Amino acid sequence: MVELAPTVQCTPRNYTHLPAGATPPFLEDVVEAPADRVRFDTVLSEEGGRFFHAFNRYLVVETELSAVPEEPPHYRWMAVRQLLDLIRHSHYVNVEARTLIACLHSLAV
Repeated sequence: MVELAPTVQCTPRNYTHLPAGATPPFLEDVVEAPADRVRFDTVLSEEGGRFFHAFNRYLVVETELSAVPEEPPHYRWMAVRQLLDLIRHSHYVNVEARTLIACLHSLAV
């Protein structure tokens, strides 16, 4: 079974001791994004507080369409509309991706 997730989903401190090529794809693009490209940046409790003292950082970074690379293996770029259609069904989009979509909706208001 496959569940869709954000482009970058990891614990960055797990990779600080590794060379750049050993980090998850696009990690540096996200954490080093210029401030004018960051559209949303917040820290929320893990699954709404379900996990005691666990927090996730949610970051939405805008990129130029011309700068979007080819899909790496095991990646699929999707439009938000496609993700919204899949959210209507269980187990297609993970909780972190659903939270990011909610963050995107807060920007549209």
